[in-house]
Amino acid sequence: MDTAGRAPLSSPGRRRPRPAPVTGPAAWVLTVFLRKQGLTEWLPGVMPNLTAVEREQLMEALMDLEQTAEDYKAWRASDLGSSVVVDSEVAAGLPHEISVRDAAGVLGVSDRRVRQMCESGELEARKPGWSWLVDRSSVELYGRGAA
Repeated sequence: MDTAGRAPLSSPGRRRPRPAPVTGPAAWVLTVFLRKQGLTEWLPGVMPNLTAVEREQLMEALMDLEQTAEDYKAWRASDLGSSVVVDSEVAAGLPHEISVRDAAGVLGVSDRRVRQMCESGELEARKPGWSWLVDRSSVELYGRGAA
């Protein structure tokens, strides 16, 4: 038993929890959702209730999730074309990308708010020059409350 009265994970009759593997798009959606829900503000209050092993496992899982999301974003950028910054003032967008102004219109927010959302990772976007190109599906998901 640990200090909270729980049997160790390896004790007879107690099944070890199954890991929940998360891949690319799901990892990205989860990291955006967790940031939006204020995970960093909430987490310190939860940590004291966990054992040292649970804290370590949680932090490792969160780091793995973040790395998976970053790997997906990098893969997606390379799959869609060069992720190298273009020197032109306004780069041509890909068919699935929309302008900041169009994204603002869809979401009913200001252009400035859309740029903030792009910088924070709330919206999937890239900045090949001076302006952001926003992923249309990211805007649609956010508009439906799914991101």
